[in-house]
Parts: sequence; structure tokens; C-alpha cells
Amino acid sequence: MEERCCLRDLATSKEVKMAMTDSLNIWRCAATGAAVLGVLFIVCWLAVAFTGLRGSHMFIEIFTRSPVQSSAALAEGLCWSLVFGAATGALAAIFYNLFGSRPRA
Repeated sequence: MEERCCLRDLATSKEVKMAMTDSLNIWRCAATGAAVLGVLFIVCWLAVAFTGLRGSHMFIEIFTRSPVQSSAALAEGLCWSLVFGAATGALAAIFYNLFGSRPRA
């Protein structure tokens, strides 16, 4: 019986701690954004390189001016997509934490 009481107290303290620290980790969100945009860039580059899909080349051209099917486009575009993905993820976390810290009515 005593063990159940302690487990209930532990669950309650975890819930309180989670409610008090309801913020996103900026570094984790930056890494997530970089990973998502990096993988998306690689998928689009592969689609252009092997199938010639026209829609994917526009996404690649956001990050590089090299010919879209070249390995230079892959290298340069991947680097820039990682940078902008990380920036986007970090900004999303910063604004989430900023707006989440306001007192609720």
C-alpha cells in the first residue's frame, strides 16, 4: 500500500514538473528542423536526378544555383538546407517558448 502512495506522488510531481517546464528545447528543435529539411532536400534531389520530376527542381533551386542534377547542387544545397532547417526549428522553438510563457486568462 505504501508503494502505491509513493508512485502516485511521483506521478503527481512529474505532472507538476511537466506543467511548469512546458517549453521546447531550442537545440533539439533546431536539430529536428535541420534533419527534416536535409532529408527532404535529398529526396527531391534524388527525384530530379533519377526521374526528372519537374516539381522537385524548384525546391532544389531554393538552396543552390548549381545545375539541379549535379553533385555540386547536392553538396551545396544540402549544406544550406541544413542551415535553414536549423534556423527554422530554432525560431519555432523560440517563439513557442515566448508565447507559451504568457499568463493564461
